[in-house]
Amino acid sequence: MGRPVIGLATYNVLVAALVVGAVGCTKRNPNVCCETGAECTVVGYDSPEPCAVGVCVANECTASGCDGDEDCTDPTERCGASGCEAIASTCESSGGRVIFTSDRDGDDDLFVANADGYDARAITETITAERDPIWSNDGQMIAFTRDGQGGRDLFVANADASGVVNVTNSTYRETYAAWSPSGYSLAFETEPPPVRAAWVVSAPSGTARAMDASSMETSHPSWGPDGARFVFSGKSAAGARAGLIVILTDGTGKLPFPVAQSGSGDFVPAWSPDGATIAFVSDRGGSFALWLVDPNGMNPRQLASDVSMEHAPRWAPDSSQIAFVRQQGASRNIWTIRRDGTNDRNLTQNDAVNDHPRWSPSGTYLVFNSTRDLNAEVYRMRNDGTELRNVSLDPATDRDADWIGCGN
Repeated sequence: MGRPVIGLATYNVLVAALVVGAVGCTKRNPNVCCETGAECTVVGYDSPEPCAVGVCVANECTASGCDGDEDCTDPTERCGASGCEAIASTCESSGGRVIFTSDRDGDDDLFVANADGYDARAITETITAERDPIWSNDGQMIAFTRDGQGGRDLFVANADASGVVNVTNSTYRETYAAWSPSGYSLAFETEPPPVRAAWVVSAPSGTARAMDASSMETSHPSWGPDGARFVFSGKSAAGARAGLIVILTDGTGKLPFPVAQSGSGDFVPAWSPDGATIAFVSDRGGSFALWLVDPNGMNPRQLASDVSMEHAPRWAPDSSQIAFVRQQGASRNIWTIRRDGTNDRNLTQNDAVNDHPRWSPSGTYLVFNSTRDLNAEVYRMRNDGTELRNVSLDPATDRDADWIGCGN
């Protein structure tokens, strides 16, 4: 796909416009960006402004009658430092697909899109709010919550949102759902008065039970990678400090971990994919920080030593590092750290709220929530913080994305 030739006078006018034009991707095609004004003007396009750095149009594509690059199947010209390269907006080239929640249609619905923002479309269109979507490990089913009956129930559906089944059907509020490795069950947290409780439910039959009826205020369940065990946070009695508990999925073999003698306790455990380590958040060191512990409860060690609040640990698929949220004042940023405590990096470096990190199946990318555009959006970046991209790009509230591989 060649570059069109434009006259010198036209070129000068366009370059002059660049001096006062907005720098950065415009909304017409937010995902195909020029790096310099000259590259953008040489390509030529039909946007409302003569030229704005950040947009390149594939002229053959628009000439065929498409309403912008995003509607075309031909490769799109992308201006880079070394010239134009042909790329296609495909699931593979964008790193996978994502599902997220958006209220752009008036209430919270589920949307899916390629992870570069192309091909976004709603898969639910109900008058009730759907939130917290999670793909099963095999990509064949979705779990999500839906408001109703005075609470928030947990639902499962096929990948295209057909075959919807309410698997909890209660008046309580269900959150923090997680698929089992086999994809046949869901662990979740429910909030019946007066305390929270960790439960497990068979999907899609809807047979649910408490994980550990003998503990108080159990929360944030995480599956062991073998599917035979859970880890969750729980208290031995009302008012006690919270500690981690491992229990077999049949309710036997309960193993309470030692509880710190100071602080509120240990929360939000996340079992590593290789099964060797459990990450969790604890204030046993004085402030809420990221810790690791062996699955038998031995060898607790603080992983990140920053004095700021840390939460939401998420393991990379290869168990080599953890993404987490570090809060400093009113801002939150996505950080990663290796499991040995080295290479502590701030990936987002922003004064806004950046949270809810989720790894792509390959571990190459992360999606997360951000308010840097003065409204909630879903962003994607590489695991080193580069190639930052607004995936949702809508004035509405878009948040809480999860990944699925290509082909589903």
